[in-house]
Amino acid sequence: MKKSIAIILIFILAFVFTGCSTTGKDKSKEAAAAKVFNVGEEAKTGDTQITVTKVERSAGTEWDKPEEGNEYVIVRLKIENVGKETIDYNPLYFKLKNSEGQLLTYSITFEVEKDKTLDSGDLAAGGKKEGSVVFKAKKGDANLELQYFDNILEKNPSLKFKIA
Repeated sequence: MKKSIAIILIFILAFVFTGCSTTGKDKSKEAAAAKVFNVGEEAKTGDTQITVTKVERSAGTEWDKPEEGNEYVIVRLKIENVGKETIDYNPLYFKLKNSEGQLLTYSITFEVEKDKTLDSGDLAAGGKKEGSVVFKAKKGDANLELQYFDNILEKNPSLKFKIA
């Protein structure tokens, strides 16, 4: 009986300690998440390399306007697969953190950037995709940060970009 308890205890401890270890890939991901990149800088997490190439603000169009006191923030991106395996991309992987600490998801617009909007899909090794992600934010908010998450279930961003 004591031998069985000792074996079970060893398995539990081994499971706990292996779950707490950090791999080299995890450390590089943590380092990238700690750094805040600027517009024009290439940022890498895993096999995904992202560059914010341009940021614009818009009051919208005659038919597609944000609510009073808000504006559209249009973030133009370049995504590259720098690995050997296929990766996926999705506008839902991006959130905009505003000066109040709110994480905003992308806005669906029908007129603003309609032909340039980032869709979702896959990139083969060496593949590239450019597109825009549009957010609604308070007009003139000067403390905006674009955050990239490896998937929609992640709680912590892998990459951060100072965009305002």
